[in-house]
Amino acid sequence: LLASFGVRLALPQDGHFRPKSVQQALARLKGKPEERLANTVALRCMRQAVYQTDNVGHFGLAAEYYCHFTSPIRRYPDLLVHRLLHQWLRNPVLTTEQRTARTQSLEALAEHSSLQEREAIEAERETVDLKKAEYMQNFVGDEFDGVISGVTSFGIFVELPNGVEGLVHISSLTDDYYEYDEQGFRLVGTHTGKIYRLGDPLKIEVLRVNMEDRSIDFMLAGENEAMREYIRNPLERRGGKPYKADKSRAGQAQATVRQ
Repeated sequence: LLASFGVRLALPQDGHFRPKSVQQALARLKGKPEERLANTVALRCMRQAVYQTDNVGHFGLAAEYYCHFTSPIRRYPDLLVHRLLHQWLRNPVLTTEQRTARTQSLEALAEHSSLQEREAIEAERETVDLKKAEYMQNFVGDEFDGVISGVTSFGIFVELPNGVEGLVHISSLTDDYYEYDEQGFRLVGTHTGKIYRLGDPLKIEVLRVNMEDRSIDFMLAGENEAMREYIRNPLERRGGKPYKADKSRAGQAQATVRQ
């Protein structure tokens, strides 16, 4: 992606990227239209964080040693760290048997904490989606300026300034046949060459809200009533559900993840 913008990312000889190499590459795009896209994709390319007993540092912070403290969604892992520190202060020397037993216990607790955090994040996401859908029912037919926040084979997700995200389904892009360029994070018109790319601004109209599955459908602003009905009918038959599943499957590439 950086190469398409004329930016070279230095490839490490040992196969391990350094944070400084990525930082220097992104710095070359500072102030340019491509800056937001490159920063977003860089974040989404990173693996999702997990709790573990092996110290692997923190790539984004370029920290060799790293331990996360005092986050509202990480209270139990915090408690484990506090307990370990108290135990170490009382007895800094462990026998081999004690060290093995503690490591095995912590590995199980780390895995459990990672799974529970995923469930908590998913529950929070579903709740937020519900309230956003409920709120946007009041704005069906209104137009908003937004930014393309996700590109998939079935359409483009657009995020509004208030944080609400909706889908412009590919079936509503009637001016051309669009193909999905996964490497470029974009949809490209076969005949016109028109491009919809991650990070591009876009003016949309709120087409409909489905409270059952907490989905919001957008369409491009400026369409007439006949086109609006043409777009709405296939969406009504679709029911909004398939793209929710598709978005989930595209999660690693499209959904924002926590570093």
